[in-house]
Amino acid sequence: MKSFIGFSILWLLLGVACYRPEVRELVLTIPEARGNAEELDAIKRMLLIEQDRLREGLNFYEDIRVNTETSSLEVRYNREYLADMNLVHKINQLGYQIDGLPGDPEKRAAFLKQMNLP
Repeated sequence: MKSFIGFSILWLLLGVACYRPEVRELVLTIPEARGNAEELDAIKRMLLIEQDRLREGLNFYEDIRVNTETSSLEVRYNREYLADMNLVHKINQLGYQIDGLPGDPEKRAAFLKQMNLP
């Protein structure tokens, strides 16, 4: 019985030590940004500002890259804390059309004003 308990504890410790969060990549095309680097960067900053409000050690995003040629954000994120649709809805809430969800020009204008963009 003692060896079974010892083996179980060892197995548990090895399992926890080998755990790695699943990092996924997603490319989010934002046609309304039209390759505007400042606007795409503002969306990136808004996502990162939200992450800064989380408790210490909790990170949604591994990396966010702006691609002005395709008018998109390339997001590497932790699948344990965030799903694809969470990202889509976060950007849609800023007023942008994305993945078939309609944009809202008033929300987008308010977002751009908040970020001091024309």
